[in-house]
Amino acid sequence: MRFRNRFLIIFIAENALSAVAVAT
Repeated sequence: MRFRNRFLIIFIAENALSAVAVAT
């Protein structure tokens, strides 16, 4: 379960980075 949570955090972080790139 902990491993899955880590994957989710990474996925969200990457998504946020993509959103910032698009906004810039």
